[in-house]
Amino acid sequence: MPPSAPPRKSAAAKVLLAVAMKAGTDVSNGWLCARLGLGTPASVSQFVRRFRPAGGTDRARFRAALSRLKT
Repeated sequence: MPPSAPPRKSAAAKVLLAVAMKAGTDVSNGWLCARLGLGTPASVSQFVRRFRPAGGTDRARFRAALSRLKT
C-alpha cells in the first residue's frame, strides 16, 4: 500500500486550528507554521484572513473547537 500524501498546507483542519488558536491564545504565526506545517508565517496570516470573511467563525465546528481550546 503506497503511503498517503501529507495534508496540504491549507488543509481545513489545520486552518481551523490556527484560527482557533489565534482567537484564543497569543501564539505567533511562526509557532503555528512550525507546529501545524502551514508553510510560512505569512501563509498563516493569509489562511486566517481568508477564513474569517468566508463565515468560518460562525460555523458550529469552529465554535466547538474554540470552546475546547478555552477549557
